[in-house]
Amino acid sequence: MGLDLVITEFDVGDQTMPADIAARDHDVAALGRDYFDLMLSYRQLRYAMAWGLVDRYSWLEDRWPRADGLAKRPCPYDDSYQPKRLREAIADAFRVAPVRTPMVIG
Repeated sequence: MGLDLVITEFDVGDQTMPADIAARDHDVAALGRDYFDLMLSYRQLRYAMAWGLVDRYSWLEDRWPRADGLAKRPCPYDDSYQPKRLREAIADAFRVAPVRTPMVIG
């Protein structure tokens, strides 16, 4: 069809994932990596973006609360702006992605 693809507003809802932070971060990173591996396999994908990169400011925090009441961890960086496993998973997916031709605008 000749259409370009874009990823917008990327984050990972973790409300049903384990309470343990290490286990949850692992699961979030694995899901994020699988998603980016799939999406980056499409050469039509032109860009990916996220509205928020830090858990503290995620729009998901106020929606669909976790049953255990814990804060969500949907972004690549934690509340202290430290990278989490999701950040590395995304970077790894981009490192091995097929090379794309530059997008021409105009």
